[in-house]
Amino acid sequence: MEKYQFEFKLLPGSDGKSNIFSITSITTEDNKVLAIPEGLQAVGHHKEIIKTSIYAKVKNSLKKKYQTRKVWITMTEELANIYNDGDGNLQFGDQYLEEMVEGNRAQKTETNTLEQLFEKFVEVTQENKQQSLKQIADKFIIEKFTS
Repeated sequence: MEKYQFEFKLLPGSDGKSNIFSITSITTEDNKVLAIPEGLQAVGHHKEIIKTSIYAKVKNSLKKKYQTRKVWITMTEELANIYNDGDGNLQFGDQYLEEMVEGNRAQKTETNTLEQLFEKFVEVTQENKQQSLKQIADKFIIEKFTS
């Protein structure tokens, strides 16, 4: 039987006070990550998942907003009919799920940005060191007061 890894996330409700349990993505056994559309992320849409014992454990383990859990769920016949179209394509709510490849790109972009900022910082500090002591001293010396 197939297994899919579901990512559960506790998101804030529209009022800001309540919490909504959501399924944000599904990962296949061959490490393909597929995103659930935002309108279908609330667990209320995933009625068969709610019936599993795994969901009860996940619900008990998520306490804080934005906390996540990834759990593997074996596909029963009912679950397979909901999340798989029979040809190996993942779907939910009559929509095919989109594969996520942005996570790696976002991490690389963030790393590149941090590296660029660090390089600029090093350049600026080196420029300050190259100033002569006379220039630095002139900035701190008060000129003679004459009236």
